[in-house]
Amino acid sequence: MSLISVGSAGAVPTTWDFTTASDSLLPHSQTFTATDLSSQLTALAFSYTTGPNATTNTNLYLELQPGSVSYLGVCSILNAGGTDCLSGGSGDFTGIDNLGPDEFLQLQFGAPWALVKVVLNNLDAGDQWYLYGNSSSDFFGSTLLASAKRNGDCGPGPSGCSPTITDPFGIIDHIDYDGDSHSRAQVYFNVNAENHAFKNYFIAADVNPTGQSNDTFGLASFTGEVAASVSEPATIALLGIGLGGLGWIARRRR
Repeated sequence: MSLISVGSAGAVPTTWDFTTASDSLLPHSQTFTATDLSSQLTALAFSYTTGPNATTNTNLYLELQPGSVSYLGVCSILNAGGTDCLSGGSGDFTGIDNLGPDEFLQLQFGAPWALVKVVLNNLDAGDQWYLYGNSSSDFFGSTLLASAKRNGDCGPGPSGCSPTITDPFGIIDHIDYDGDSHSRAQVYFNVNAENHAFKNYFIAADVNPTGQSNDTFGLASFTGEVAASVSEPATIALLGIGLGGLGWIARRRR
């Protein structure tokens, strides 16, 4: 049963802000409330391997870097005391990265949400992010919705960094990059594009078979709308009811 997924008529976008005023190691799963207090989502942290496919529960991490660059990330390797992330070197970054284990961040909703805007912080030249969606919590069975790689230093506006974009469903409206070294990517989506409303979104770093540090970034904010989704069979049934009602009215008027 396929879904027709569009933004709700007259819906007001809802935003979750993950910027922070201090570093904080969080558990594997945590509920966050939207800025307007209207809705909640659950964020979960994982590392993963392919061939065979496997995921491992890790820790969420709220990171504040110099210059007020902050985000929600993933910590896969803790220090000896288990009180903080073992950052850099043979350890881990606090973002979504592939230094050590490859990582992804899962955003889980109680109903399908359509994408409006995703803001990612701390993208260096060459960093690439991947966005997947699924009705279930199965990361490996999810659909690749979009991906982009930052190329070189960034300038302001939609053409900043001249990103290499993968957009199989045409859901990206445009991407704004700002900053030269640790830039922010603001990804704007076509809310009425079909097939991009899901209960689960996954933001992942690239699989890195060499174990080198290629990608690291974090989620600064997520904006979405509750999707007005109906199944195609249900749409046909509703149309039939409507036509039947018109016929009944016509007969009553004769």
